[in-house]
Amino acid sequence: LKYSILECGILASTLAETNKSLETLNLSENRLLDEDVAHLAFAFSRHPSLNRVHLQGCRISDRGMTAIAREMPRWPENLQHVHVDGSQKIRNKSLVRENIFRSVLKNVFLKELALPHELHSQSAEWALELNKGGRRALLASATNEVDCPNPAIECTLTSAPSFDSQNGTNQLCDGLWPLVLERADL
Repeated sequence: LKYSILECGILASTLAETNKSLETLNLSENRLLDEDVAHLAFAFSRHPSLNRVHLQGCRISDRGMTAIAREMPRWPENLQHVHVDGSQKIRNKSLVRENIFRSVLKNVFLKELALPHELHSQSAEWALELNKGGRRALLASATNEVDCPNPAIECTLTSAPSFDSQNGTNQLCDGLWPLVLERADL
């Protein structure tokens, strides 16, 4: 890629409308404009087989990272590995970190999100760990209410991660439970 919005727009259009088989997209070390990143993030939500995206060292600014965060909840089940670490141009670290965290909470499929060091968040890491452990299954069972009208009081979680309410044993580290219980109403 060069530094043209048009070329990245064409790539994004091809990803969203034409190409159906691409599984890995590596645009690392390209200088991407905010508009480029916004087009690409939107295209990722429409691609049926894209599994890995690498945008490392692309000098993405706050607006570009916010565009990624805005589209992240709409990304499909197949897109599970996103790498935007490396040299980026983040100025308002706390705002971008918060936007990304809120988006990670809304995307139950994402399992790996590599961020620049200044954007790392323990809370986002916990949400990703829960995704790996089956947060989607927990949310699905909570919305279906198959066997228990009040899961907070009477139900035992039977899918990974599991918790035995009778014996008080679980497969999650104790530090994650406050976050799990806080987010139970998602």
